[in-house]
Amino acid sequence: MRSSLVNLLLCICVLHLSKSEKLTFKNVTVRWRHNYKKGETVATSDSLKKIIPDDERVSVEIPGSIPILYEKSVFDIPNLDSLDLYDVGLQEIKPGAFGNLPHLKWLSLRKNNLTEIKTNTFSDQKIIYLDLSFNSIIVLHPGAFNFNANLLILANNKLTEFPSGVFENVTIRTLILAKNFLHTIAPKALSTIALNKLALSNNIFDEINPEILTCNN
Repeated sequence: MRSSLVNLLLCICVLHLSKSEKLTFKNVTVRWRHNYKKGETVATSDSLKKIIPDDERVSVEIPGSIPILYEKSVFDIPNLDSLDLYDVGLQEIKPGAFGNLPHLKWLSLRKNNLTEIKTNTFSDQKIIYLDLSFNSIIVLHPGAFNFNANLLILANNKLTEFPSGVFENVTIRTLILAKNFLHTIAPKALSTIALNKLALSNNIFDEINPEILTCNN
């Protein structure tokens, strides 16, 4: 009997620890703005939706530490207009972290510790401005960016190559790839995204094949 009770308590502790480990927001201050600016200190929460008001369009910034964005942590927030996660120590974005954000237009993940952008990280979003500069990104997986954007900033990362398949049937008007370690871009990797402007300065190309600059304008 005593052994069974001990095992039950151990199971409860393991479940509690497992759940707490997947809490995205721990001891951070969430600030939002619509008609007025307001902030709230959050001890623990698994979802931004549970923190901010749902009555008007809001712009949100979150100073603090957020190492991992877990599944559905920024999910089902129809009134979210912009989100700033600048310098929060972000290391990983789990699949499904972002979803059902029909009015999210501006997203900054600048100056974090991301090393890769996985397939469908921003699936079905309507983001027009995405800033991923000043991370440590070395890998872009196929389908990493499958949304239309006016501006995508990948400057000041650690990319050495830009493979094909990163973009899937999208329009990216301005793409900033400056200050990486790029030495090659796959042929036609950028040929289907209707680029108006491409920034490639401060990389380490031996030469740039004109074919990669062929865009469907």
